Amino acid sequence: MTVEYSVADGAATIALDRPEVRNALNLEMCIALLEATARAEKDPSVKLVFVRGNGPSFCGGADLKER
Repeated sequence: MTVEYSVADGAATIALDRPEVRNALNLEMCIALLEATARAEKDPSVKLVFVRGNGPSFCGGADLKER
C-alpha cells in the first residue's frame, strides 16, 4: 500500500507511504492518491482533508526510476 487513508471526527487523513524513497510519486501511488481523494469527496461525513507524508519528507516529486 502506497497511500494510507483514514477518517476521524469529520477529518480524512491521506498519508503518502513510501518513506524509503522520500514518498516519490510513482504510477501506483498516483492512482491510490486519486482513489483516496475521490473516497473523501464522496463521504458526506468528511469536512476536512489532511495530506501528509510518512517519514522525513512530504514528497520527493516524481519517481525518476520509473521513467
